[in-house]
Amino acid sequence: MDPRGVAQPGGGPRLVAYLMRAEQMDDFNSQFLGFGTTTDAAPATDERIQDMQEFYDDGRFYLGPSQLVPLAIPLANHVQSMVLGADLRSTLAGVDADWARLAFRA
Repeated sequence: MDPRGVAQPGGGPRLVAYLMRAEQMDDFNSQFLGFGTTTDAAPATDERIQDMQEFYDDGRFYLGPSQLVPLAIPLANHVQSMVLGADLRSTLAGVDADWARLAFRA
């Protein structure tokens, strides 16, 4: 769906279709040390990440705790504040408040 009054109606879906073409995804992944997310994606060719391919293919990887926090909670902002010297107690209270707000909406 395009926003009203957009200059090129239908452009959004065409752009997504273009970006999701195998050759586009494979080219992007090869340039930026990425792994393909489709079953027919090209394998990694850069020697820096080639050894990780089998773990990725088998789903034997972990994204880390930061990826488990919903995007509605600005965890990176809170962490940055703490690293830069913000008051720990008030920053963690803010994190708690974010979780409470999210839980209340659910």
